[in-house]
Amino acid sequence: MYRSVALALLVAVAVLVLAPSPCVGKGSRRYPPFARFRDPRTMVHPNVHRPARDSPSVSYEELYFEQVVDHYTFDVKADTYQQRYLISYDYWKGDGPVFFYAGNEGDIFMFWNNTGFLFELAEEFNALIIFAEHRYYGVSLPYGNSSFDQGKIRYLTAEQAMADYTILVPTIKANLKVSFLELRSILLLTSLLC
Repeated sequence: MYRSVALALLVAVAVLVLAPSPCVGKGSRRYPPFARFRDPRTMVHPNVHRPARDSPSVSYEELYFEQVVDHYTFDVKADTYQQRYLISYDYWKGDGPVFFYAGNEGDIFMFWNNTGFLFELAEEFNALIIFAEHRYYGVSLPYGNSSFDQGKIRYLTAEQAMADYTILVPTIKANLKVSFLELRSILLLTSLLC
């Protein structure tokens, strides 16, 4: 019995992996191209940075998003903090996937400067790249220097961090004024899911 279930699972996985995707290939787009889309790479951003000599040759924009400290109390007067994220339009053509890197436990620049494979994939797939900093790391400190005091550190949980991303990603989507269905896919990279 277990062998037949295992064989059925193996066949299902093989079919899913080997079957052609309806979203891949020339002329397979179900949605109209972006008629109103203005390429953000041609816009002037006051806080666009060019990387240092030893970092990836991908430019990025450093942005901040006002995030709720506790997503589970539903308090109207809830504390907020500024979550930092980096976004790169270098390879994005307006209809490629979004590669979202959910920050690990450290400054987001450390991961930006040591993630070459993601940039290679982004170039190949014409992807938009977003790196979000994990709460309580880098400059994304909910209570500044007192973030690690007793009573305030309790908001440093995987559940709160994932809730941050579930608020951040749709907001970025809305600001880009495109549908994620039109973008076709999102790649979520994180150590939280391992």
